[in-house]
Amino acid sequence: MRRSRLEILVGLFVILALVILAFMVFFISGVYVFKQGYHLNVLFNFVSHLEKGASVHLAGIPVGSVSDLQIQYDEKKGNPVVRTELFIDKGVKIPENARIRIEGIYGLMTPYLEIRAGDSPSVRVLKDGETVTGVDPVPMDDLVARGQQIVDNLQETVVRINNFSKDPEVTKSMRQTIINLDSLTTTLNEILKNKQGDLANTLSELEDSMGHLRNILQKIDKGEGTIGKLVSDEALYKEIEDFVKDLKKHPWKLLKKGEETDKKRKFGIF
Repeated sequence: MRRSRLEILVGLFVILALVILAFMVFFISGVYVFKQGYHLNVLFNFVSHLEKGASVHLAGIPVGSVSDLQIQYDEKKGNPVVRTELFIDKGVKIPENARIRIEGIYGLMTPYLEIRAGDSPSVRVLKDGETVTGVDPVPMDDLVARGQQIVDNLQETVVRINNFSKDPEVTKSMRQTIINLDSLTTTLNEILKNKQGDLANTLSELEDSMGHLRNILQKIDKGEGTIGKLVSDEALYKEIEDFVKDLKKHPWKLLKKGEETDKKRKFGIF
């Protein structure tokens, strides 16, 4: 009786250990048995040190993980590319124009995938098993090389400036330029001091002119004077307009009026 009970306990322990082992294998390999979701494939030319199990974020929020990484070859170019398989949680919608890039590859951070939606919201949503192309990260070696190139260019520029400034002719020209600028500044200050009275008078005359102009405009607004009446008197404006229209239709009247005036002058009427 005791032996059978011991065998049952050992059997249960073995089964429990196998279940735990299977769960750990599934978890490490990225195979999700109980979790619901779907898979997407992202192609990269370079993934740095991204590994299986890395987190997948959408707008900064974890929405899945990297379930597999495999190398495959481009059919057209023959270049090797990395097919990154993602497991996305159920209910998470990834638009077709989303930009998928690897973040955290610099420094001491853990690499992860960041998904950012595109500018157009009304696009198709990716479905299970579809493949898209991701944004390749810049390798650290390339960044170091670019930084070194910038430093070299700066050093070369500094050397050229030093060589330029050491030239005696350049130094003499710069000194003379500074002297000329100082002299010009002094001359301008003297001119301004001597012309302060003239400037004040000019400003005063401008203020007076503006005052006169303001008075004239006020009179015109009130209808005073010939221009004021012409602007404010609608009847007078209408008469002038009719007169101009009549002259356009009958220009001979103006000629006839001129002939009559000449005759009157000839006979001494005027």
